[in-house]
Amino acid sequence: MRVGVLGGSGTAGSQAVLALERRGHEVRVLARSSGVDVTTGAGMDAGLAGLDTLVDCLGVEKATERAARPVLVDGLRSTLERAAHLGVGHVVSLSILHCDRIPMGYYRAKVAQEEVIRTGPLPGTVLRATQFHQLLDRAWRTTRFVGIILAPNGLLSPLDPRDVGDRLADAVEAGSDGPTRLQLCGPQDLQVRDLAHAWRTANRSPRPVVPLPAVGGALRALAAGLFVDADAPRGTRTFGSWLEENRT
Repeated sequence: MRVGVLGGSGTAGSQAVLALERRGHEVRVLARSSGVDVTTGAGMDAGLAGLDTLVDCLGVEKATERAARPVLVDGLRSTLERAAHLGVGHVVSLSILHCDRIPMGYYRAKVAQEEVIRTGPLPGTVLRATQFHQLLDRAWRTTRFVGIILAPNGLLSPLDPRDVGDRLADAVEAGSDGPTRLQLCGPQDLQVRDLAHAWRTANRSPRPVVPLPAVGGALRALAAGLFVDADAPRGTRTFGSWLEENRT
């Protein structure tokens, strides 16, 4: 099968590329680094021509609604219209677990992105996944200037992008006859404070772990358990094993 991966050079997209290639598919990376831009249409016709399936792992550098909508909503919509015209038969899109229940601007853009898939010209499958291990690592590294490790109350189910890549490849192979909505959580639901202590130990950080009150809609949603789902399928690679692999 010939598969194009939008955002194929990113964290999740690169793993989707590897998973599909391991299964023998012909994969085309569709990203700015390969000359394809969903916001301008540059390189789009050549990138989409001859594909059977499109995988949407689009991302933005700044996770705000304002930054995301031109790419995840407007850019994706025009890309799907072009893909349908060129004979692509199916699209698989990566989204975020419970994005429609968590009051964050970026998540509102993800909900709109799902609507583009649902109402678009191609049969679509949406995979809602939990937050990646790398997100926690990046958050605690970039806040080192405050001298503490902030740990809000609530459960997270961190997920390895390799598990996401495998599940996206499954959805590609299932085709348009497969489920239209899928979910994937990490292998463990853990308190953020426990994740923070594990990260602190693995990185030999001298910073103390400090609780963060549930102020604001997103942190209240975290405290209410909206970042996990006990009934969702699970990945296999734990945060602890990821820390071992990436120990500094």
